[in-house]
Amino acid sequence: MGKMEGILLAKNHNYSIFEFRDIDAYLVVPNEMSEDNNDKVELISKSENFVFPLSAVAKHGYEVVNVERIKELFDENKTIYKGMNSDRERFRHDVFFPEPYKWGFRGDKVLWRILSCFYYKIYGDGDVYSQIESKLLDFVGSFDKEKVYIPLLRQGSGMSDGHVSIIWWKNKGLPLIKERLDHNKKIERLKKNFLEMEAQMKKENKTTISGYRENQREKIVQIRNRFFKDPGGGIIGGVAAEFGLKDPWLNLWPGIADDAIVYFLANEIPWWKAKGETSSNDVPSCHLLSSQVACVNHLYFLRQRQDLATSVLKNIDKRIVSAEKLGDPDVTSGYVAFEIIGAKNYLKEHSHTRGALSTSIDAVMVGRKENGKNVLFSIEWKYTEMYDRKNVHKDNHDKMYKLLLDEENCPIQSKIVADNNYDALYYDPFFQLMRQTLLSWKMVEAGEYNCDEYIHVHVIPKENEILRLAITSPKLPHVVGDGMCETWRNLLKEPHRYFVIDPKDLLQPLDNEVDTLSLLRYLKERYWEL
Repeated sequence: MGKMEGILLAKNHNYSIFEFRDIDAYLVVPNEMSEDNNDKVELISKSENFVFPLSAVAKHGYEVVNVERIKELFDENKTIYKGMNSDRERFRHDVFFPEPYKWGFRGDKVLWRILSCFYYKIYGDGDVYSQIESKLLDFVGSFDKEKVYIPLLRQGSGMSDGHVSIIWWKNKGLPLIKERLDHNKKIERLKKNFLEMEAQMKKENKTTISGYRENQREKIVQIRNRFFKDPGGGIIGGVAAEFGLKDPWLNLWPGIADDAIVYFLANEIPWWKAKGETSSNDVPSCHLLSSQVACVNHLYFLRQRQDLATSVLKNIDKRIVSAEKLGDPDVTSGYVAFEIIGAKNYLKEHSHTRGALSTSIDAVMVGRKENGKNVLFSIEWKYTEMYDRKNVHKDNHDKMYKLLLDEENCPIQSKIVADNNYDALYYDPFFQLMRQTLLSWKMVEAGEYNCDEYIHVHVIPKENEILRLAITSPKLPHVVGDGMCETWRNLLKEPHRYFVIDPKDLLQPLDNEVDTLSLLRYLKERYWEL
């Protein structure tokens, strides 16, 4: 094999960075090759977050590696190595991705990618920002000029090809890198605090961050016989489960059970069922940790109480002067409606059925403002949920959601996640949040319930920190936020339209109401106490 025909872009005392025009990756090699450092020969993607080694073909020295073979290896392995990220790769992604929307000149983008490669190699070594700034100076010579021409950065076309805007780097590029590096330090401190807190809570025999679901399961089993007067053993997953009730009716607060079951039947809404559950669709799930049951237990009481519904909505938005009744599609009107899917199939999904096979909002409330217009409150209820890093994308999703995400007035900052047809959003809970946001937007756009705006309310127990903080999408830029909630909020054009609240805090206005004491005692013992 002949020598490589790569272009040397950068070099320090340890390694060199080469570019090949027809390969979307940089080749990084040690300056002195030996049997001991073969595994340090790596291809680092220019435009995506992955790296893979070339030790298998570099064992005889990088100078005999054929460029065609490198391209072949890159194409073969890029799908395999995506997502298999070390700390170096993840932090490279956090600092340099997403790339800026606008550049000064064409050479800035090339130089940005070279610096990302450099950062990958020096990650964790001292003052990283100063080293990146120093490497930038190696290229541009001085920050006193407005621009500089660097032939190595030429890509082949355009008037500014090979030119670097030093003004852009001083005003935009370097401040952005500094901001993201500082943010990464904040995240690391946050993670360290979580680990310390988890260790302390475990030492004190309290629930741990990752053990909230287990804590709730253990608690509910312990109080099951006394609290529900039920021996357990409901079929979940094909087996008798301790956290499954024999009588699903008992899963609802007695004060609303009959009415709630009739409501779901009258409106032809199926109850959510756990996998392998055998209870009838006409009654609630027997699963004691069902978030749908939790939502109904907390909110159904408000259906015929305008005073209490108004207090709850004011707790979210001080502009609300009164809760308003919702009629159609419900058979009977009330101040809360469950499993709402919109008057029309705005998302163009294959099914448009409340509570099943289509995007449903767990609960909806409407509040009137002083100007007579209404606010749509779209409520998504979570309990012990936590999600894996599983991509749920299907081919037909592109025909449905992509069209809405591409719309100019879309409430999501789609450009941030537009690569690969918005693939970064196809990880729950972000996929759920995306669909519910699109649905709320379209319902308001259509003037449903006389609403001219919406607020997306995400009810999550404070103790379920693994849900609140985990960023399950590996393709979503972590620099957007410290956790799931902040990340989603910052992905919106109007972040204030996303509101996260603990269930106890949501119902805090009911604390001083005499006729709510029985319900609040029930919720406190069943859900709020650890």
